[in-house]
Amino acid sequence: MFDAVVYFVVTAGTLAVVLWHVDARTAVPWASPWRMRLPKLCAVGGPALFFLVSPIVLTGGPEWVGVASLIGALLAPWAGAVLIIVERLRRRAEDRATGIARPVRPWI
Repeated sequence: MFDAVVYFVVTAGTLAVVLWHVDARTAVPWASPWRMRLPKLCAVGGPALFFLVSPIVLTGGPEWVGVASLIGALLAPWAGAVLIIVERLRRRAEDRATGIARPVRPWI
C-alpha cells in the first residue's frame, strides 16, 4: 500500500508541474474548458479510484472489480499525461496558425 501511495504522489506531482506549465498560457477563446479539465480529472482520479476501491477489494469483493479498478487507477495518470501532451501540441499549432502571442497567467 505504501508503494501505491508513493507511486501516486510522484505521478500526480509530476503531472501537476506539467499541467501548470501547459496551462500557464491562456487558451484561445473558442477552446473548450474540458481540454484542461479532463487531464486534471485523470491525474486526480487515478489515486482516488485506487483508494476508494481498495477497501472493497481487500475485504473480499469481486475479483473483476479489483482488477478493473487497479488497471484504471494505474492508467488514469498516464491517460492524463497523454491528454496534456495533446493539449500542448494543440496550443502550439493554434499559436502558429493564429500568430497571436498568448498571455501568461499570473502565479496567484
